[in-house]
Amino acid sequence: MNATRRTGLAVIVVCLAGLCGVGRAADAPPQPALYAVYAWPADVITYADDIVGVGFQWIRAGGWGRDQQVNDRMMVVAAQRGLHPVPVLEVGGMGHGQTRPIEEAEADMTEYARRNVLRYGPGGSFWKEHPELTASPIRHWEIWNEPNIEFLTPPDESIPRTDVYARLLTAASREIRRLDPGATIIAFNTSGGVADHGQALKADGMFERLKYIGWRKFIRDTAAQVDPSTYDAIGTHPYTRPDAPEAGILGGLEMVDQLGLNKPVWFTEVGYPLEYPRNQQVRDDDQQAAYLVRLFAIAGAHEVVQVQVMYLVDIIYREDGSRRSFGLFPAPGQWRKQATATEVMIDLIPDPRRDVRILSQMPGGLFAYRFAGPEGVPIVMAWNASDTPGQASFALEGEQFCRVDMLGGVEPLDAADGVVTVAIGEAPVYIVPRPADTVAAWIRQR
Repeated sequence: MNATRRTGLAVIVVCLAGLCGVGRAADAPPQPALYAVYAWPADVITYADDIVGVGFQWIRAGGWGRDQQVNDRMMVVAAQRGLHPVPVLEVGGMGHGQTRPIEEAEADMTEYARRNVLRYGPGGSFWKEHPELTASPIRHWEIWNEPNIEFLTPPDESIPRTDVYARLLTAASREIRRLDPGATIIAFNTSGGVADHGQALKADGMFERLKYIGWRKFIRDTAAQVDPSTYDAIGTHPYTRPDAPEAGILGGLEMVDQLGLNKPVWFTEVGYPLEYPRNQQVRDDDQQAAYLVRLFAIAGAHEVVQVQVMYLVDIIYREDGSRRSFGLFPAPGQWRKQATATEVMIDLIPDPRRDVRILSQMPGGLFAYRFAGPEGVPIVMAWNASDTPGQASFALEGEQFCRVDMLGGVEPLDAADGVVTVAIGEAPVYIVPRPADTVAAWIRQR
């Protein structure tokens, strides 16, 4: 992260070796996949075929408190399709200018957490009502969405948002752990999560008039008030729009490390819109797709547990009526390029957190990682973080090689003395030491 900035695109030589798997404890919650999408329950029902088609298995379930009947219908679909919801738990009357006594909100949060675990958790009433389903209880819970800004309103100006959130987090955590000691609790889920890059609300700052709190200050101040066992992971929303992900994401992860909390990081909301207020959008759908899969690669290489992509569909923000075109799917059965690019990446690199090697992270230049592909085959994923195309060379072990573009096009590669040279641009490419027809079959197999 402290590498000196360079203007040229480096040539890198990498030797690839075999990779091995990692097991998990049988009594632990299911291990989260890196790839996930943010959606509300009704949209999960509508877009289930598309969600599964891309390869997503995990859903950040927003709007969870609105309609239990819709939640139940979504849970049926999720169990049938092998999806794992991660609900966002909030109680009403505590955001966007509405507020009430903290003691009342604490009691409601305790009861709300209790109802959800007893219904959807291990041995929950939902599973007893649906013996035809293979039980897949919810074991991961997010506590609130962006509590450092207007989504959480303190009862009065004398009580900081951090104090209110600490009490609500503790109330939810205590009840969840009482009913399911093995559950995973993701805390904070802050608006923001990147290094400062010109945004008005700095990571360690505060808006005095609105009492909004910068994301890192909010995490630091809240963590100082709660027992470390209250939560298992740190959630952030590391938007870099309209900029590319590299500098902001890497800087933000370093800033989390500096807090010394020793908790894993989840990106519980992040994405790249085609339309957004104040021109904070990417150039086009090619750049949208490139930035998203680059984000997946960086996150996986740096041990982020999960990336929950904003959003399943385009939205109209109800607070101001603005259009925010993050959607993977314009309509059922219609995919944007970012959906196709994600499908290709999942097919080639099922778990970017496993046996990864960082090959290059040159600011404004070559980014390259070695990941484990199907059958443990090592795959290089590479791109140029600047606007200028270039070339990179890799020394590979193997007899036949191919190049896969971001959207799944496959072509053979020639090697000269064991070195493969490829063009590198904004859109990542994958370099695979296997015949082109073998790799094409990996992409087509689902």
